Amino acid sequence: MSAMATRERILDAALQSLAEGGFEALTIGRLAARTGLSKSGLFAHFGGQEALHCAVVDAAAKRFQDAVTAPALTRRDPVERIETLAGRWLDWLSTPGLGKPCPMVQCAVSAPGLAGGAGAHAIAIRARFRPFVARLARQAAAAGRLAHITDPDQFAFEFEAIGLGAAFAGQGQDPGADLMRARQAFRTLLSGPPS
Repeated sequence: MSAMATRERILDAALQSLAEGGFEALTIGRLAARTGLSKSGLFAHFGGQEALHCAVVDAAAKRFQDAVTAPALTRRDPVERIETLAGRWLDWLSTPGLGKPCPMVQCAVSAPGLAGGAGAHAIAIRARFRPFVARLARQAAAAGRLAHITDPDQFAFEFEAIGLGAAFAGQGQDPGADLMRARQAFRTLLSGPPS
């Protein structure tokens, strides 16, 4: 198995560990046991706990990009981009092992406890999302498709708040109902204030 394939296998196991127990469960020792590799083998791939945490954050961000943001950008219509982003994000949040629990949310919540500079790295990666949504909102408003958006930054804040609310509510007793409420909240945000 090539070094790259081994690294990917390690990151897959790390993301699974993250989903099961958060960053507290993501140690070199536990990951070595899970993958059947030696601690020294893991150190050879990552160089330590901080590098491992940074690599896991990057792997989670790449999966989020592939599953959520990239499909939205394939849409030509600016409103469809935002609708696709909302739908794909909720699909991500409701898919066990993919975004349930959401590794990006776990990274942001766990940032203070991550090794070395990995916490700042997690916050920086997570901080890219809201400006991305604001940019999509500006494009839609400029195209006259969402004239009610007068403050794209506020729109992006509310959009993100709905998704984060769904991420946390989805762990509750009725995740299906919470998901339906989140979809309705996105529709309401996109339709604008009542006339």
